[in-house]
Parts: sequence; structure tokens; C-alpha cells
Amino acid sequence: MEVAFTLEADVEDQGSDSINAIQSMIEAKTANLKRLDFYNLLFPFKRIEAALLKQPEVSSALLELRLSSCKLLPQECLCLAESPVSQHLRSLDLSCNPLKLQGLLNLLD
Repeated sequence: MEVAFTLEADVEDQGSDSINAIQSMIEAKTANLKRLDFYNLLFPFKRIEAALLKQPEVSSALLELRLSSCKLLPQECLCLAESPVSQHLRSLDLSCNPLKLQGLLNLLD
């Protein structure tokens, strides 16, 4: 059984509270979690990654990650490319982000 989890919100980064909020939402849905949708969440990727890495069973099983409209910047693409969270992904949606050419190059390196 595949479980999809969607977080849709216009929430600004609130420091460590944002990690706790994301982690709590993920913990509630960890069984067979294959797809995460962070559409329009305005957190730096490092905060999302930190929450996911606190749940290794989630980050290792995750197959689809949607970070559409999250205002990811080119330097966050580098973090994403280097992250253990992205190692098992089959699908990554970064649409509607200001990645520019540098962001794409960061992902391809």
C-alpha cells in the first residue's frame, strides 16, 4: 500500500518550530510513505531535509518528492543534490521555483 502525503500551505519559515511541525506531520504518516508533496511551503530545503532525516525510514523509502512553488533557490538545489533524501527518488518536481540555470547545473553536478 502506497501512502501519499501532501502539505499545502503558505507558511513562512519559523526556525526550529518549522522542523518540528514538518516532522510531526511526517510522523503521523510514516507507514509505507512513498510520496511527499510540499507544494507552496516556504521553508528552506535544509529545514525540510532535517525533518526527513530525523525519520530515516521515510527518507530511505521516499520515491516521489514535490517541492513545487516552494521558492527554492539555486544554492538549495545543491543541497538537494547532495542530500541522502534525494538518493532513492524516482520523481522530483521543482516546478515554479526560481532555480535559474545555476540551480539546474547544481542538480546535474
